[in-house]
Amino acid sequence: MSVNEAKTAFESPIFLVGTTRSGTTVLGLLLGDHPEIIALGEFEWPWDFQPELERPDLDGYRRWLKTNRHFSHHGVKIDPALGFDDLVRSFLEQMWEMDDPQRSSQALVTQVHRHFEHALRLWPDARFIHIGRDGRDVCASWLKLAWVGNGHRAGLSWKAAMQEWQAAKERVNPDNRIELRFEDLIHNVEPELERLCDFLGLAYDDAMLRYHEHSTYSPIDPNQAGKWQTGLGRRDLRLFESAAGDELEAQGYPLSDTPRYVQRPWSNLWLRIDDALRHNWRRIEKYGISIWFWDHVTRRLPILGARDRVQLRINAIENSRVQ
Repeated sequence: MSVNEAKTAFESPIFLVGTTRSGTTVLGLLLGDHPEIIALGEFEWPWDFQPELERPDLDGYRRWLKTNRHFSHHGVKIDPALGFDDLVRSFLEQMWEMDDPQRSSQALVTQVHRHFEHALRLWPDARFIHIGRDGRDVCASWLKLAWVGNGHRAGLSWKAAMQEWQAAKERVNPDNRIELRFEDLIHNVEPELERLCDFLGLAYDDAMLRYHEHSTYSPIDPNQAGKWQTGLGRRDLRLFESAAGDELEAQGYPLSDTPRYVQRPWSNLWLRIDDALRHNWRRIEKYGISIWFWDHVTRRLPILGARDRVQLRINAIENSRVQ
């Protein structure tokens, strides 16, 4: 690839966007096995420190990065001479250089699950692939991973994430964005991949279907759609549909025949308490009571060394669970 072609690929990266557990990882694997595409993993983490601030305190940001699991995983370096925006851009460029030293790829893909506006601000010519999935399947997965405590919290979070994309995509040139559904992908994988390749200006290559031969992920399985019907309890299903039923229908997913949860004046407070209790119990099961306790303590007390040690222990547990 020429210098100008490499610059073009970096200035117009492909952001694979959607909620966590919506199929972004498997789609990234599929695309990453195209001979002209390099897939770089997740890239929302640079903005997680203070997402409401475009340019956070750099000293605090650099300290935070050193215990960030994704920063450590990618092995990128901090250039102290760079301001915030240039530093974030340097992280993506370093990831590209490490995964594709010769810069032979025509396109680079990275997953972004949030902070779409920040990504678009730094890469205004970026292309976006949005993948949607039935929020009830997402909810079941979030509960299993102890990311939320109940279906109500999951419903509010999923709905907010969908609305974040709806707001951000209005600022993306229609020629630079495409949308698909997880369910369509796993039932019609080749036609959907052909459609994506056409969007990217690349020829379809069936090498994309062989990602499972060199990863821990299984081949495409159509049975992954609708798993909420057996994997989501009745209570959490009711709570999710009560919180996000309108968004489900807007996305083309019919509601179940389960009665909606009836909201009372005290319901929001109780559901927040219930979410916190169930979420913390699952985190105790996941990390152990000692790490759970010190995680809470060090989040509230400014003991930086202790906070760092706890976070690194949590990172080690999370890394051991990554598929």
